[in-house]
Amino acid sequence: MAAPQAVPRPTAPDDDRQAVDGLFDLLDEFLAEFPEGRDRSRLIHEYFLWKQRLSFFDLDLERFGSAPPPDLVSVEEAVALLGAPRAALFDLVAVGKLKIFRIEATLVVSRSRITDLRDQEAH
Repeated sequence: MAAPQAVPRPTAPDDDRQAVDGLFDLLDEFLAEFPEGRDRSRLIHEYFLWKQRLSFFDLDLERFGSAPPPDLVSVEEAVALLGAPRAALFDLVAVGKLKIFRIEATLVVSRSRITDLRDQEAH
């Protein structure tokens, strides 16, 4: 799938005016569909539902950044693989060295990332 060609920036004042008018038309349409009483979380939820209806939407790609998803292990398995306490695993998450995912009620991490971290600690 190729990315669409970027539209050139307006070069004439009339083109600028037309672009600005188009943006305000879109803003008016958004404000009409999203009244003041609705909260941001509802907007995000509606956006996610809209994305799911797109033909190219892939939930695995959305959740894990890859499709198919990486080989995942539970937090308990990751702790055993690392040979470190559970708190140390969550410290790695806190400092951005490990990304944690949720599948229903289960917290999981990438097995390959755990292996990489274990190998780095060994050196």
